[in-house]
Amino acid sequence: MRPSFVLATLLLAQTAATADEWTGFPRDAVSLKALNGEQLAIVSEATSRCWAHEGRPQGVGPKSCVINTTESVLLTRHDPELQAFHRALPMHVRYDAKRKDSYWQRMVDARLETPAS
Repeated sequence: MRPSFVLATLLLAQTAATADEWTGFPRDAVSLKALNGEQLAIVSEATSRCWAHEGRPQGVGPKSCVINTTESVLLTRHDPELQAFHRALPMHVRYDAKRKDSYWQRMVDARLETPAS
């Protein structure tokens, strides 16, 4: 069995993160916006390459290719905050290059954004 297929299978079996699982990355707006931009750039690049058949093995569909390519790039980045942010995204937006750019705002910790009294 190919390692990339195993990786894709494990990722698809993973459940979406809940608010309690949003750990390992900053929760302030500035940091989240930056993490979102990095993650979205990786997914966009993977989507472009996979749908253009660049680097996609024969018989592998573009969606599987996007997942495998995205996960591979994230693993080589060695950025724990980016990886945690990526894992916290629900599956329906995690690999969507056309998701709303403001999706990250749901992860902002309101306590961090409220000025101290």
